Amino acid sequence: MPVSVAVEIAEAEDANVQRVLHEAYEKKLLRGHNLMSAKRLIEVRRSQGPRVKANERRRLRPLSVDSLLRTYRQDVDKKRMIVRDATNTRGMLLFVVEALRALRADEGFVNLLRAEGLYTMPAKLAERVGPAPGEA
Repeated sequence: MPVSVAVEIAEAEDANVQRVLHEAYEKKLLRGHNLMSAKRLIEVRRSQGPRVKANERRRLRPLSVDSLLRTYRQDVDKKRMIVRDATNTRGMLLFVVEALRALRADEGFVNLLRAEGLYTMPAKLAERVGPAPGEA
């Protein structure tokens, strides 16, 4: 085991956490960056824990390599979903921006918007769309 990994594992506050991290490393289940991410995740969960009401008792399950891997994988899956959603949202925004650019290039549509008093749009969206033809 590299010294840097041993030091990171030794810096864990709880001996049980150290044992589980060491076991996960030895079984080649978590290595390098993934091991350190799992350690940070455990520390955050231990310090903050799930949000529970004051009258409810919190039951701490014993930490094991399986529970560590399950928690780590859940966290990774959650982050993948966030990235996927952000990518989808970005794609939709690009579609809307391009559609608005095309509509603003149509003089008949622009005249209709002016006649109906609907020519303005939010500043951030207008910034992305750019000036209409004839504006500078």
